Amino acid sequence: MKPDTYSAHRRKSSDRVKGERVALSLWLSIMCSAIQSHAEGGVPAPLSSWTTVLQAFTEHLGALLIAIIAAVLAYVELKAHRRTAERRLEHEVEVAAKKLELEERRFQAEADERKKLQEFREEEYVRFSRPASELAENIAGLLVKHPDWAHRALEAAKLLPYTHTLFADRSQHFKQEKLELAARFTPYLLNRCEVLATEDRHVFLLIDAGTTLYPFFEIIGQQTMTRWQRGEDRLKRFHLATNNLPGIEKLIETGRRVPGDRYSKLAIEDCHLLPGIPVPVFAAVAGEETNEAIRRFREKYPHEIATFVALVVGNWVRLRRTEPRCPVPMARGIEHREVKQTLFDNADEVFVVSPLGKIFVEHSEDEINTALGFTRGLSSPMEIADPEKEPYSDVGIDNAQAQKVKLVATSRAKGCLLSRHSNRVEDALSAGIWDQFPSEEEFAHTPIEKVPHLLFPFGPMAKSESDERELEFPHYYTRQNQNILRMFSVDLKH
Repeated sequence: MKPDTYSAHRRKSSDRVKGERVALSLWLSIMCSAIQSHAEGGVPAPLSSWTTVLQAFTEHLGALLIAIIAAVLAYVELKAHRRTAERRLEHEVEVAAKKLELEERRFQAEADERKKLQEFREEEYVRFSRPASELAENIAGLLVKHPDWAHRALEAAKLLPYTHTLFADRSQHFKQEKLELAARFTPYLLNRCEVLATEDRHVFLLIDAGTTLYPFFEIIGQQTMTRWQRGEDRLKRFHLATNNLPGIEKLIETGRRVPGDRYSKLAIEDCHLLPGIPVPVFAAVAGEETNEAIRRFREKYPHEIATFVALVVGNWVRLRRTEPRCPVPMARGIEHREVKQTLFDNADEVFVVSPLGKIFVEHSEDEINTALGFTRGLSSPMEIADPEKEPYSDVGIDNAQAQKVKLVATSRAKGCLLSRHSNRVEDALSAGIWDQFPSEEEFAHTPIEKVPHLLFPFGPMAKSESDERELEFPHYYTRQNQNILRMFSVDLKH
């Protein structure tokens, strides 16, 4: 029972007691009045017999009857008043009880509704959690497979170098593998350059265009900045030239002597962006002006006083089928290929850097173009005008040059999609691969003719076989091309 109802009950009980007291007081007053009236009439004589008693009783019967009637009336009134109060109180209690019952029902109904809603939510969560998870995975897979949305976002944020170019598209191909190649090979390269720069010799590092070499610029910038801060004298005899536009921007960002100082010079004092005609599709410069600039550097720093080291890439790379075996870059476009040829012709040492999935082992230039759907001499005028239909061409390498050309790539462990292809690459270059992987010190002090090809172990971070195939063959037309897959020893059942 609620407190206010209980208080009402107590008030009603108190009123009832007060009424009874009033009635009793009235009755006593009447009785006293009757007795007093009798006393005033005289002192009764002693009762000597029953007759006398009866006579006395008869004389005072009227007053007594009046007192009795008054008492009865008072009692009847009191009882009626009490019954009325009790009925009123019972009614109020009944009303209060009904209200309380209604409140309890409402509260219970709300509690039941909340419980049902909670159970419904739990059932719906169990029902939709698995489909939602599968849907999220499918959407994530589609976003990875079709990354145009990311390109648009990065374009707005200006995070992706040279958006809407072939460079931007290919920067996402073999991305982790390219980063791994840069991280693993750059220390070997810079240590070798330091050794070559002893005894007052100069080292001229020539870096080709391409997304594979783009990560090298960041590490070279960081390492040369550290060497400059240590005051290393050999850095003054270290020179660099490139036609890689995004690469030189990255070097400017990371290779300043004082990081964060916008007016600071580069740690590499003699650093050159090669002149030439901008080629937007590759985010590079090319042309005869570029080639002539390379030749002038060679004339200024002849073999007697300088060693020219070139880092070169190819759209594809094939292994030379005659001895001495070495990597041969393949390029599309005359200007693009001629820059690579000029680098080969003027360098004392050439390192061809490539992901494993771009290296053909036992195939000629024509066989590769045919497998890719590009056949020389059979293309229609419309296909010739389409740059996507232009065949790839080898960079020319003679026997003498082949001695100084080394492959820098990756290998795959057993069980990977390209594990058999990796073994074929190692077998083809077995004459130029050491039994034990060389240390940086061994690599730095070995003559170029004896320097081994470097195949750094790498495992693609793939969740499934289909993901691994997309990572190893990022181009859809090669991923679905059975001729290409056979050339890379891929089991067609995968």
